[in-house]
Amino acid sequence: MLEKKISNVSSTLIVNSYEGFLIDSVDHQKLSKKLINCKFDIKALVECSRNVADTIGTEIVSESEYNFQPFGDSSTFIVKSKDCLQSSATLHLKESHISFHTYLEDILQNFLIIRLEYHICSCSEYNVFNAVQNLIPKDYFTPSQISPDLITLDYLRRGSKHSGNSSNIIFNYDDPDVLNTNDSLKVISDQDSSFSTGSRHLIYKSSLNDVSKKLSKYGYDPINNDIENYFSFLDNNYCSYGVESTKNKVSLKDSR
Repeated sequence: MLEKKISNVSSTLIVNSYEGFLIDSVDHQKLSKKLINCKFDIKALVECSRNVADTIGTEIVSESEYNFQPFGDSSTFIVKSKDCLQSSATLHLKESHISFHTYLEDILQNFLIIRLEYHICSCSEYNVFNAVQNLIPKDYFTPSQISPDLITLDYLRRGSKHSGNSSNIIFNYDDPDVLNTNDSLKVISDQDSSFSTGSRHLIYKSSLNDVSKKLSKYGYDPINNDIENYFSFLDNNYCSYGVESTKNKVSLKDSR
């Protein structure tokens, strides 16, 4: 007979990070290609995903990955809670997954934007926001690591957890306060609907000055207007929740 004290709570975190690379000259295009291949190397992303699984207290059951041409990687990990001691039927409720996908967005005139999207679904007792620590570098200016200029976090809690044999639900939502982002990423929006819809949406963004400094450290010779245009594009397209879009004109590829 199956144990009655089954928790079917799942916490899901969808992380989208955006990082821009200058392509306004042949030299900058070559530099961007080199940086992108280094930062978004499939082997490094798979290893990062393994670290995420360990951070949220899960074990990997299976892995799969696929490389798209000319750019794009996807990988999926089926994981289970390390603390799961129930029967196979209960274990089925404990199944979780981690997946990531990379996308090349080239709509801007002088910038390529690489979007890295992580789906982290966990049924363990660990705070799923802990996973973000594996996705944010301690040093924003390191050229060998992904250094996002913008991060959005979408949190969902589904299922129910009860106290003993009681029908009272325990509402223990995960808390993003565990995030210790680097000094360059600041929260600019936090829409917390945990107790009404079981969801929360957060936006972290770097400053214009830090992005300019980062690009210079990488070896670019950035033009302020290009960076401002890129920042305006981030605001208008990816910061639609709780952030007033900038009114600067954005130069798209077809707007020459």
